[in-house]
Amino acid sequence: MSQEKPTGASSLPIPGVEEDNGELMYVRCSLCGEWLDSKPGRVNWISHGVCPVCYVKEVARIELFLEERRKAKM
Repeated sequence: MSQEKPTGASSLPIPGVEEDNGELMYVRCSLCGEWLDSKPGRVNWISHGVCPVCYVKEVARIELFLEERRKAKM
């Protein structure tokens, strides 16, 4: 019986399935799609992170949102 994850499954480990098999998965920016890195995982799987450019944009967006929220409470 195969214990492979179905398409769209969460990234939680499945008991009994060895994850450290030497394969690499790719890491991609979840906002702009830029390829960032590779890391241990299953071949052809993609993990997501945020690239440095998008991180700066997101921090600025959040700071602006928080500032507007603070002003609205006054």
